Amino acid sequence: MVLGPDWKIMIPQGTPLPAVVKRQLRTTREGQKLIKVCPAVLRGDQKVHDFPALRIPVLPAPAGIAWIECVFRVDPDGRFTIWAYDPVRPTKAPEVFVA
Repeated sequence: MVLGPDWKIMIPQGTPLPAVVKRQLRTTREGQKLIKVCPAVLRGDQKVHDFPALRIPVLPAPAGIAWIECVFRVDPDGRFTIWAYDPVRPTKAPEVFVA
């Protein structure tokens, strides 16, 4: 499967490890109630492994207004971790994915 237009590479191949990238991900539709983060491992532009998606609830708002913070980390041992949370509701625990 080739990468679609909505896919963004967060940590490029060949990046020295450990590598950490922090990004704000915004809604794309009016009234959107969640932001989905779909981690995958790539070789070139080919997906070789998909992981379960993180679905982070956000308050409905105009497109581009609601956002989440995501931290992507790859350790030297190959462990891949994503933390995702809505900074508007900091009392909710962040979603965490580890592979």
